Amino acid sequence: MTQSGEQTLSDSEFKQYQDEGYVLTDVLANDEVEAAKTRLREYVTGQRETGDLAMQLEPRVEQGEVEVEDETKAYRKISGLVRHDELFYDLATKPAILEPMKQLLGPHLKMYWSGAMLKPPQIGSEKGPHQDLPYWPIQFQGECSVWIPLDEATPDNGCMQVIPGAHKRGQLPHVSVENDFVIQDDQYEESQFQSVPMDPGEGLFFYGLLPHFTRSNQTTDWRRAIVFAYTSSRSRYTADSDLPDCVHVSGESFPGCI
Repeated sequence: MTQSGEQTLSDSEFKQYQDEGYVLTDVLANDEVEAAKTRLREYVTGQRETGDLAMQLEPRVEQGEVEVEDETKAYRKISGLVRHDELFYDLATKPAILEPMKQLLGPHLKMYWSGAMLKPPQIGSEKGPHQDLPYWPIQFQGECSVWIPLDEATPDNGCMQVIPGAHKRGQLPHVSVENDFVIQDDQYEESQFQSVPMDPGEGLFFYGLLPHFTRSNQTTDWRRAIVFAYTSSRSRYTADSDLPDCVHVSGESFPGCI
């Protein structure tokens, strides 16, 4: 694992990403982790205007199956953080994240999604096995996301679970199920998934065809994480609707691309 202060992946880390579809590095300092947690708390408690952020409730809360006394535990996901909030833009473009992204994807980068996965104690729901790329009508010319826990991430509270090397299988069939869009269950064995426990501030760099999921949070601890998803500025949007509102983070933009 790259140690704090180093800005690029080593040769062995670069190779691990190619072979297994993911690699771990240290990306955020303790004060940055605390600042991010404070900012997220301000959004879910109404202390800070959410503006154009997309605030998603936990499904069981939204459907009235669970009532929460603590309003901070009602939310599952916040989307659009980097576009909306300079604090998260600064985190997403710091060298400890951007330099490895340039190594993996090249110098011309845009961010096509950013957000927080909150996974509140005893309420946070499972996100089923999936790949990220099938969710997007984009012809990717290179893609990588970084998943950063703000709390200790464990198998019990919903750390990442991945199938190392399965990104090489390409895009797998997905199906819509209640509250989710997941890989068909005949495409994998549950025993293939490996837990990736992480400390706050570590970054899991992973390719969008890596099968992954997170279990529900059965503990009394939070498992908040922020996610920044990057792609080459040469990627193309393939839907008939307007182009997504991508955030330019490095290098040049190109006509007809995202």
